[in-house]
Amino acid sequence: MEKIQDKSKEVKELIGKPPTWTLRAGTTTVLIGFVVLLLLSMLISYNDVVFAKVGLTTKNPIAKIKARTKGELDNIYVSHGDTVYKNEVLAEIKNPASLKDVYLIVSKLEDMGKHRNIRLDSLSILYPNDLQLGSVQEAYNTFYLNYQNLIINDSLRPNEKHSNQLVGQLEQEEDLLKGQTKELAHFQQQIKLSDKAHQRSETLLSKGVISQAEYEKISRERLSDRQELENIKTKINKTKINISQLQNQLDNNSISGIRTFGETTEVLKQSIQNLKNEIANWEESYILKSPINGLVSLFDTYDRFQSVENGETLFTVFPKETNGIIGTLKIPVLNSGKVKIGQKVIVKLDNYPHHQYGSLTAKVTGVSATPNLKDNTYSVFVSLDTLQTSHHYDLVFNQEMVGTAEIITEKLNLLERMFYGIRKMFSRKPNM
Repeated sequence: MEKIQDKSKEVKELIGKPPTWTLRAGTTTVLIGFVVLLLLSMLISYNDVVFAKVGLTTKNPIAKIKARTKGELDNIYVSHGDTVYKNEVLAEIKNPASLKDVYLIVSKLEDMGKHRNIRLDSLSILYPNDLQLGSVQEAYNTFYLNYQNLIINDSLRPNEKHSNQLVGQLEQEEDLLKGQTKELAHFQQQIKLSDKAHQRSETLLSKGVISQAEYEKISRERLSDRQELENIKTKINKTKINISQLQNQLDNNSISGIRTFGETTEVLKQSIQNLKNEIANWEESYILKSPINGLVSLFDTYDRFQSVENGETLFTVFPKETNGIIGTLKIPVLNSGKVKIGQKVIVKLDNYPHHQYGSLTAKVTGVSATPNLKDNTYSVFVSLDTLQTSHHYDLVFNQEMVGTAEIITEKLNLLERMFYGIRKMFSRKPNM
């Protein structure tokens, strides 16, 4: 019993004794460590990020020139690194047509407005018949024939000659009408005199001054004059009908001439368009042209007579002016709603390891409105103002560089992450 009491006294003495400096230092250390961890959790960022693959290119993208038909290379007109211009011919796939002859026709068609008064004998000089045009030949022959018909129609002008004949006949009929009109006026005066003579003869016959025979003679003369008057009127009517018919023929002939000229002109225009279409089809199949200004790069080493396949990439043209760098990302539907225009994007390129060179900074400039049904992804577009990395390296841009992108959808720190769920719960709006 005494031993128990002695131990109780020892415990009471121990409890009542103030803590040593060691205990106080440990408590202080723990408290300081907690505060430091709290501060670090507030300073260390742990953002909400959407990851995606990214491909960089320029606003003026590169142009890949592919073969559009299977065949052999006939001519290659450029070398690797050459400066080329828009619509410049890079190569030709072997075909029956001569590139020189086809482009001769192209130049002739462009200058066609300068040859308005071309004659039939000079048509074959301007448009030769011994050209090698391949698939364009039939359209060229039709164009040549229609052009020839237009020149013949314009030079011979059969409608114009017929119109001149009709004008001559019309003038004759009008002169005839004038003479008949004068003759009618003369006989109308003659009829008046005949009527007066007839009236006098009747009076003289009643008085017995003249005989019956003389009276009848005067009556026959009067009747003959009236008959002649009717004949003249009939001739006048007939002449007027002839004039009207000739005028109609002249009008119809003029209309026919205009229509014929218009039809031959329209046929020629159609044949010109058909010829241009055939040339375009020929170019599409056999001619490789640069669609932009830039520097050409051969996709592989090619020589004349080398076979190429339809769809095979033969040349790449890099634009001299980039006009800024853009990137394209593909993000899954999951979490795609978090991505908004203006958000920051961290780009890490496969060409330049980010742990050595650092990363690039971009900005979201657009998001597709609907997903691509093939892979169920949205397209996101970003832009880069510079190629200087976070480690202050100025990267050399190559077309279509690829890498990974981190779209920062929401800026958070470690502490906010720890209480992310609680913060979201309290930030929800109450249901109305």
